Amino acid sequence: MTTPVHINGWVQLNLIGTINGQTIENTFSYRSNPPVVSLTDLAAFVNQWRIDVTPLLVSFMSTAYTFVSIHAVTKHKDYANISYDYNYAAGTTGGVTGDFTPNNAALVISWRTGAIGRSFRGRSFMGAIAESLTIGSSVVSAYLTQAVAFAARNITGWTVNSIFYNAVVASRAKTVLTVIVSAIIDAAIDSQRRRLIGRGN
Repeated sequence: MTTPVHINGWVQLNLIGTINGQTIENTFSYRSNPPVVSLTDLAAFVNQWRIDVTPLLVSFMSTAYTFVSIHAVTKHKDYANISYDYNYAAGTTGGVTGDFTPNNAALVISWRTGAIGRSFRGRSFMGAIAESLTIGSSVVSAYLTQAVAFAARNITGWTVNSIFYNAVVASRAKTVLTVIVSAIIDAAIDSQRRRLIGRGN
């Protein structure tokens, strides 16, 4: 059984949605400074994240994707941990109409911290790609533009109720949170079932 890892300031945010009857979960990590310990403050961060991020995701995700909820939990080592859930209004979906690619198909955002090694790099698989935004096995520039906008907003971070939230890569092996400073987004569509050769390095 894996031993849970706790790091002061760590906030894990899970965006939960469905597509074609399958649940999809995207996990993002943040470092809160000072560490968020109030449920009111955590809820304020989640709601501001939702307000800022949801429209960016809607702009390049298929209408087949339904936003279900956001689950946020702290993983502090020396403070009491708390969690907060936000449920989207029924019918909140992506904004791009038309057929969508298979559930396992996704665009990969590679998060970079400036430090060397896999412990200091992260990846997000952005699924629910509308076929109208693809050419062959790649996404078109319009999709990339919106994905880059999302990545840039995430890297900027948030200040909510005098608490700053940095997007980070959380290393369980090294028990450290490393601030993300850039992102690499390849137009090639990847697979969440296995790492394709030459992808995600």
